[in-house]
This record gives sequence, structure tokens and C-alpha cells, in this order.
Amino acid sequence: MLKQSDLIIYSSETLRNALQRMTKNRRGVLFVCDEDDHLVGVLSDGDVRRSLLDNALLVSAINNVMNTDPISASTAQEARDLLHRLNIVAVPVVNKNGEIIEVVVENGDSVLVLTPDRDPAAEILAEVGALAIIPARGRSKRIPRKNLAHVGGKSLISWTIQAAKEARRVSHVLVSTDDTEIADAARSMGIEVPWLRPEVLAGDATPTLDVLIHALNWATEKINPAPEFAVLLEPTAPFRKPGQIDEAISMLMESDADCVAAVSELPHVFHPEEVLSVEKGSLRPFPEGRTMGSRKLRNSQTSAYVLNGLVYAFRVRSVLGGGGIFGQKTIPMITPWEDFVDIDTPEDLELANFKLARCLSHS
Repeated sequence: MLKQSDLIIYSSETLRNALQRMTKNRRGVLFVCDEDDHLVGVLSDGDVRRSLLDNALLVSAINNVMNTDPISASTAQEARDLLHRLNIVAVPVVNKNGEIIEVVVENGDSVLVLTPDRDPAAEILAEVGALAIIPARGRSKRIPRKNLAHVGGKSLISWTIQAAKEARRVSHVLVSTDDTEIADAARSMGIEVPWLRPEVLAGDATPTLDVLIHALNWATEKINPAPEFAVLLEPTAPFRKPGQIDEAISMLMESDADCVAAVSELPHVFHPEEVLSVEKGSLRPFPEGRTMGSRKLRNSQTSAYVLNGLVYAFRVRSVLGGGGIFGQKTIPMITPWEDFVDIDTPEDLELANFKLARCLSHS
């Protein structure tokens, strides 16, 4: 049965997701919403085809190709009239805040009026929620006080906290830090910092897993009911969106996986088949068993992906049970390459500021 959610997609999602959703709804159209559920565009199967012909990637964000002037109505009757007068397949009904409250859809000789779905997963999370853990130690090697460094006028820790607070499927946000200034910055945004991380967990070589286990042990004892799901949000990836956090949690809940990890598809020039090494002064292909003449060409290469650090969603029992972050099974959440910035050097900060400025100039 067709549901309202089958016709709605978020602007930060990918063309791949759009194609999958259109295949499911069999209407060839999707209404695009921002992270606040405001209608911001419409995407047709024709828009997708044209973008692919223009060499857009399947991992490209929808907001790059959608029509930003969608047809909408303020009442169901107005939507019915538009449906017949313009000979289109669906019209959203929006309230005064720009949120979709109904979708009127052509259905052969009849018309369907689709109302918001009843989401059992969302109901569960309304009671239990997911825990967001933000690790942010005070020291760093390459960028002094990195987690307090600014991108676009806000610190990395502020970007991360803001995304966590705006994610609908997150009920608790916990900052793990050894630094009083970072703790104060988090508390000023209304975030709980119940302790400063022990010195033994604040070294350069401290594994992230140890920091997670320390935070999860506290959370399972102090938060009631204890969280079943959690997300790791590293401040070094400031371009994450609240919707991406929610999507990762939803994917985890609806699967048998222990972890959902955000990844980006590698551009062609970074593909393993394109990577070379130098051995005894000679160029060699990086993949084992290849020669310079037998490397796979671009049209025969399989897609390759890289962890981008935007979000890791995982089952708490898997981590505390010794399975690590990734457990026995990890599934990917594919996000745009444009969102991938891993802040590790001053040059990375410059790149992040450049990307943000370009994004704002096109918004």
C-alpha cells in the first residue's frame, strides 16, 4: 500500500536513494523536504535521468538537481483541482509553516489522500531514544585546541552538538572530554558533561573504542531506560546533517546489523586501481597482482568507498559485549563526497571554510 513517506525524501539524500524510492512508489515523483520537514523542492524521474546524462554521480545530493519551485496546495480540495487541471500525478498539501500534511495522489480513476505515516520505530525512540556520544579531547598534535577551532564562525564542537541536538532520533547527547573549556562550551549549549574523561583515556594513542566503552558504561547505569542504540559523532566531520544521523539510526533499527557507518564513494582519481607505489625507483600498481599494463580501466572498476566519519550508529550491547564499533555486521550509509571533510591539519580547516562558503553562496 502506498504511504505518504514513499513520496517524500530529504534534500541531503542521494540520487541513489531517490531512484529506490521512485521504484517503490511507481509514481516517478518525490517531494523534497529540508531537515525541518519544510517542502523545498520536487524531483521527477526526468530530473534524475537528465542529471545522470550530465554525468552526475548516484551519490550526488538531491538538492543539486531538484526543482526548487514545487506545486503545492493549502487544502486537499485545491490539490485535487490542481491534479486534474495540470494532469500531474501528485500534489502535496502544506500548512502555513510549509510542512507537508497530506499528499493527494492520482490512483487510476480515483484519488488517494495520504496522511502522515504512523511510524512504530519513531514511537519506540520517542520513549527510549538514541544516545549521541561526542568525543572531544583538549589536546591535538597538528591543530592546537582542534575541537575548539572554527569553521564558518563556529567551533567544531559546536557544529557537532548542534547536529546532535537537531536530530529527531537522538534523546541524549553526551560529550566526553578531558578539557574544562570544551566542557564549558558544551554546557553552554545545554549538553550534559557529567565528568571529565580520565587522563588515561585522553592520550594521543587512546583508541576511540575505549572512550566509547567508558561513556557507555556510565550511560547504561545512569540513563533510564538504558539506551539500546547510540551514535558516535566526531567533531572532525563538521558537515554532517541532523537528517543523516536520523537516517543512520533508522537503518540500524530496521536491519540485523550491529553498525551503520557513513561512507562516501571515492572519486575516480582516488580509486585503488589508480593508486601507485614506488618500489626500487619504479612505479608499481598498488593492488597486488597488477602490472602497469593490466590495471583496470575506469569503466571496469567497481565502486570503492571510504569511511567519512559523519556518523557511526551501533547497538550498545554489541560494543559492550566485545564486538567493537563494527560488530559482526556493518552496513553502509552512502553520503555525498561533498560532505566529506576530515579535519586533521590547518589545510583541512581552510578546505572546510572554502566548502562552506561555496555552499552558502549557492543556497
